[in-house]
Amino acid sequence: MKKTIANMVASAAAILPVAAYAAEGGGEGHGSWTLFTFFAINFALFVYVIAYFAGPAIGNYFRSRATEIRGALSRAEKAFAEAQDLANQAAKRAAGLEAEVAALIHDIDEETQLRVKRIAELAEATIERLHRDAEMTSVAITEAAQRRIRAELAAVSARLARDLIQRSFESSDQNRLLDNFMGRLEGEA
Repeated sequence: MKKTIANMVASAAAILPVAAYAAEGGGEGHGSWTLFTFFAINFALFVYVIAYFAGPAIGNYFRSRATEIRGALSRAEKAFAEAQDLANQAAKRAAGLEAEVAALIHDIDEETQLRVKRIAELAEATIERLHRDAEMTSVAITEAAQRRIRAELAAVSARLARDLIQRSFESSDQNRLLDNFMGRLEGEA
């Protein structure tokens, strides 16, 4: 039925301009309402044919384009929301980093103070040990000197005694010493 109507409209569009042109007398004059009506009907038919044949394609194009635009807009909004989330997270991390840097500085200061205190304690202990070592060394040197002096005195005394004994020791003194030594050995045995 649509084809029949379309054929009738197309036929009318083809016949009407000829009738309108003939009625006016070959195109003279300024224009008439009949000519205007003919052009209006012709334009309306043109629009109808375009809408009928091209309308669905144009509608599909605009619908698909609208869908694409909505999808692009949705993706853009989603990307914008993600970007804002990332920006917020970055701001939080930056704030967290500042706090972390401050905490690290505090920890390093405490560690430095601990190390300085420990080094001071080690220095005091080393100084105390050096004092003890110096005292022990001076005592040892003093004792060694005293031993050397005693040994030297004993050596000098022994030389003097030997010299004295050699000068004044006689055989009767030697026999008496041997008898005393033997008596002591028998008493101990």
